[in-house]
Amino acid sequence: MVESNFDAESDVEPFRRLERERDLRLVQIHCGGPTDRIVEHFADRASGDRRHPGHDDDPEDAEEVRRKLDAGLWEPLELPGELIAIDVVAEDVDHGELAARVRAAAD
Repeated sequence: MVESNFDAESDVEPFRRLERERDLRLVQIHCGGPTDRIVEHFADRASGDRRHPGHDDDPEDAEEVRRKLDAGLWEPLELPGELIAIDVVAEDVDHGELAARVRAAAD
């Protein structure tokens, strides 16, 4: 399992190589949603005290997040395997259902 804000252009090949070289199934969970809501959510989290200080986020960084989203930098990676897209700021994400979908895709 790996987690990051992967770059849709430069981060694809290492995963493709891993898939070619190993007996595995790739399951990608892409956390996305409407740009305005993601940017607002980011700014809210950055201005609160619940964010770990190691993230070093400021609400002013929200426009950089918008630029990267608009540029398609964090779109789903073009990889073989299952793609599960979820709305990262949705209130009704069923984590049990998400886990079941990942298990089913990995079998």
